[in-house]
Parts: sequence; structure tokens; C-alpha cells
Amino acid sequence: MRCEGEIERKQATFLWFFIHLAMIMHIGLFQWKDGQ
Repeated sequence: MRCEGEIERKQATFLWFFIHLAMIMHIGLFQWKDGQ
């Protein structure tokens, strides 16, 4: 059971990281388009 919880926690951390990365890229792309 402990191993399952660890895997879920890792997946949640990866998902959180991916969402933040996508948001940063999305904002950066909009700023780059505005700058052109």
C-alpha cells in the first residue's frame, strides 16, 4: 500500500509540474506574439 501511495504522489507532482510548465509556456507565447 505504501508503494502505491508513493506512485500516486509522484504522478500528482509530475502533473502539477506539467501544468505549471504549460502555463508558463502559454503566457510566454502570448507575450512573444504581443512583442512582434
